[in-house]
Amino acid sequence: MMIEILNWAKYNPRSDVKATTWMRVNNDYLTRMFKFSNEEKLVWIGLLSEASVTRGGAITPDLDLLAFLIRRDVETVKAAIKTFEAAEMIAVKNSRTLRPRDADDTQTLRPRDADDTLRTDVRTNERTPGGKAPPTPFDTQLAEEWIVYAKAHSTTVRPNREEWAITVRQLRELDKFSEADIRAMLNVARTDPFWQPVAVSLPGLRTRNKSTGKLKAENLLNATKRNQQSPKLTQRHPIHRVDREEDLTND
Repeated sequence: MMIEILNWAKYNPRSDVKATTWMRVNNDYLTRMFKFSNEEKLVWIGLLSEASVTRGGAITPDLDLLAFLIRRDVETVKAAIKTFEAAEMIAVKNSRTLRPRDADDTQTLRPRDADDTLRTDVRTNERTPGGKAPPTPFDTQLAEEWIVYAKAHSTTVRPNREEWAITVRQLRELDKFSEADIRAMLNVARTDPFWQPVAVSLPGLRTRNKSTGKLKAENLLNATKRNQQSPKLTQRHPIHRVDREEDLTND
């Protein structure tokens, strides 16, 4: 599905600006959108955000991802799009190819959606498919619990719920940790005096130790298994703690 936001050029006259990391919303947005539901207001912001990435009025949004980000079902997103079409705010076309960005730019834009997005795998520095599917309820719940723990033990970490939920999905799908493994790692990070301050960054667990080549998540999981086998050892035995510290910090 291709969506063209009508009158885009009228409200975005700077054709020389090809990309920005922000967009402006007038302070009378809620007044202008008064007749629309709360869900429709969220969807509209989502569509404008997508369009601002490419600085063009034609976009091919991932409706499943948008529904996940606003915490609504995809049918709600589709219904909102129909409402915008009826209000002549957008034009909807069933096309996978976008028209040229500007009159003097004949480049054809490739549809940008979560299934096609390439992200850098922090473990190998390779470009790998990301976002094959939205995070599951487990991923989101675990990310939210990890954020609560992180904020309790760090004043510098800046968690992002959506990004951290994706990290949990990557731990499961790419790194092959089970849900039970990840849950156990969180429990140790919450309660172990050594791990409490050093495991606060969930994405950081997917980085590799330069000397051992292991994921930091593997080190945390190994500590989890050792705690399960001998829970008193981690409190009594200084050698055990030094081993874990070297595993984590020897980058």
